[in-house]
Amino acid sequence: GREIWVVTVSAEKPDEHVLLRPEIKYVGGIHGNEPVGGQVLIRFLAYLGQNYGKDDTITALMNSSRLHVLPMLNPDGFMKAYNKNPAGGSSDRICAGNKGRNTVTPISVDMNRNFGPEYFKKSYNPEPSPETLAVKRWLEDFPFVLSLSLHGGAMVASYPYDNKRLTKEERQNKDVFGSYSEAPDDDIFRQMALTYSYSHGRMYAWVLHLNCDWNFTDGISNGADWFYVKGGMQDYNYVKFGVFEITIEMECCKYPDYSKMDDFWHENLPSFMNSWKNIHRGIKGIISDSRGNPVPNARVYIDSRKHPFRSTTQGEYWRILLPGTYNIRVKASGYKPFKQNVVVNELELSGAAIVNITLVDS
Repeated sequence: GREIWVVTVSAEKPDEHVLLRPEIKYVGGIHGNEPVGGQVLIRFLAYLGQNYGKDDTITALMNSSRLHVLPMLNPDGFMKAYNKNPAGGSSDRICAGNKGRNTVTPISVDMNRNFGPEYFKKSYNPEPSPETLAVKRWLEDFPFVLSLSLHGGAMVASYPYDNKRLTKEERQNKDVFGSYSEAPDDDIFRQMALTYSYSHGRMYAWVLHLNCDWNFTDGISNGADWFYVKGGMQDYNYVKFGVFEITIEMECCKYPDYSKMDDFWHENLPSFMNSWKNIHRGIKGIISDSRGNPVPNARVYIDSRKHPFRSTTQGEYWRILLPGTYNIRVKASGYKPFKQNVVVNELELSGAAIVNITLVDS
């Protein structure tokens, strides 16, 4: 019976979508025993409110985009973890273990293995928990462009793909733990991960972190190169909706003592801010027909990359891109295919380049 709360933040009309204003989301607590992300997000909300109109970057981002903040996606699991891990508990109890990781009712599942159908194994389509269904509806309701999913248990920024289509030899080799699974937008995902890691106080440093079993060069990793995850939320975001989501493992200790929260806050604040800026990389625009009517559900492709972003009911589209020259392709039912070369310049806080597109009836 616990609700999942989301706070939307923007300078103008934070309770509704504004034409061409990009939507992003920061999500904490998909695993209920990993609460650091949600706690830092609550501080982040207060920080934004206190500094709008005072800090130029915060003001520019809140004027030009809308941020959705979901601090605790698995509140039932969190309550189980909280009851097991009170403040002052021994470090081995609060840093490891799975108490509260899963959802509770009506089925207990690891939500980050609960999204389907799986891209690399379509037969994997697990029964979704109510929390998973809520996320799926959320993705249907808003045209998210960028997303962070905040976890605990390591210190790394990881990116799609989380899974891989294994060869026969790999399936037979039971010692295979992980290998790189390159997404079509690998360049963008690596840049997003590096932005988070190098803005962080410790993540980028290739050193052995306390309570950690892994080290990562530059503090980043392709998800599948670390270990394979089927039914994960970040792959589902990307494959199904074209949302650029990366996973942030914020702290090696899953449920640390609250006295360390100030450190986590100061470490992650620059990463939150600089990740938000990525919303203004690339292009955006309106797709309309020759009569000026918006064209919904048009598929926007870049070069030969898969996983298009689809236009909204108002014809809007967004596409994060690094600086360079690209071929944009648009396909929509009842219209001739559209092609155009576009040039993307360096990141500007004023917003992505506007490329409006007119489709001709087929």
